[in-house]
Amino acid sequence: MKEAGKSVRALDERPALYPELHMVWRAYLDLNARRQIGWQANPIAIESIGAWLDFNGVFDFELRRTVFRWVCFLDNTWLEEYQNKKGK
Repeated sequence: MKEAGKSVRALDERPALYPELHMVWRAYLDLNARRQIGWQANPIAIESIGAWLDFNGVFDFELRRTVFRWVCFLDNTWLEEYQNKKGK
């Protein structure tokens, strides 16, 4: 739209993601898309996070721990929202 000279407010005001969090967001998106949902939504498995990190060549302990904690935080937030919406 900008190429056509039109301003799109949603794009102009979109939040910026810190560059160091791109990997966390990519990991969460990849893992969330493969989440097990049956009678209820299940958390992303620890083994899945580890496999994602291995597959993507992330072997630094501190970075692995950081990605793990952020993915778990995002996952818990998603699960809470999912349960709230499901309960309505």
